[in-house]
Amino acid sequence: IEARRGAFVHSDSAFTLLLPVGKGPARRLANPDLNVMSGSLESNNWQIDLQISTDMMQFGLAGLGMRTDAKVEFDKYDQYVPPRLSEFIEVHFETTSEEGIVCKDLVAPKDHHIWNFQINSNMETQENLLEWPEIPLGNKRLFLLDVVTQKVIDMSAVQSYRFAPAGESHPFRIYFGNEQFIADNLTPDQVRVG
Repeated sequence: IEARRGAFVHSDSAFTLLLPVGKGPARRLANPDLNVMSGSLESNNWQIDLQISTDMMQFGLAGLGMRTDAKVEFDKYDQYVPPRLSEFIEVHFETTSEEGIVCKDLVAPKDHHIWNFQINSNMETQENLLEWPEIPLGNKRLFLLDVVTQKVIDMSAVQSYRFAPAGESHPFRIYFGNEQFIADNLTPDQVRVG
């Protein structure tokens, strides 16, 4: 948390919150590894942070991944979408949880998975930027589908995607799996001619 800033915390039960505090004026409580992928796609425990930016604002709480002890319902690895300000940009993952809208969705390990999410905003921008850390190549892959434009992005080949927002809600999908799963499931919803 930056100096003179606050944070929202949601808890359904009591817990102990530990804040690392260092000495010196330059010490921050930010994650120094924000741009580093946690774990490998080949392992059962991995996480990728997503950041969405406009020319005026950033939202850096989003992410996805797998953990051996993740639950279907909301758990300690998921993150609720914080309350909106007058101007906002945010990420909403579609989940089976009835406990609220999440911007970070970690699931139990699977051979393959599809995350559906929307980037929502009330700002009038010409272009948004979705960024993620470097993802090493392996047998398991991640592909981003822009549902509006039907553009497919290999998330191991690039670390960002620029897009023109399609109104207040812009849908996306991220496909995780081996080449066969990707080939069988990553098909356009529509065909554009011309």
